[in-house]
Amino acid sequence: MSMRSSFLGVITISFMFLQGCGPARLDVTKTFNLSPGDVNAIDLPAQPVAQTINVEFTSTAEKVSVFLFKEEDAKGEAGLTNADNSKALAKTLVSKDGKFSAEVPAKTATRVVVWAGPRTTSVTVTVNNKK
Repeated sequence: MSMRSSFLGVITISFMFLQGCGPARLDVTKTFNLSPGDVNAIDLPAQPVAQTINVEFTSTAEKVSVFLFKEEDAKGEAGLTNADNSKALAKTLVSKDGKFSAEVPAKTATRVVVWAGPRTTSVTVTVNNKK
């Protein structure tokens, strides 16, 4: 009996350890009400392992541009309006809806940035790391 209990204990600890090694489950949905020229963002924490981040968006009244940046490339308030778009990991420019995915290295915080068009609109953005 003692050997069986020890074996089950080792198996349980192994499963607990393995569950903690992968990326945290990411499933964020946000809606932004944007006026002309507004910019807003969703900041995502770094994960211990590399992962694929999926971004999907829909805009009700106006085309928008949506970018996925490494957080360091679009940092703070200035990063919202001054980020170098060529550094985006992925993007969709001037569209009412779209989706894209990007590979993100381990231990890399990211930021989804949404730029409004010339009219007021409501934009819903969903970000996840589902395969």
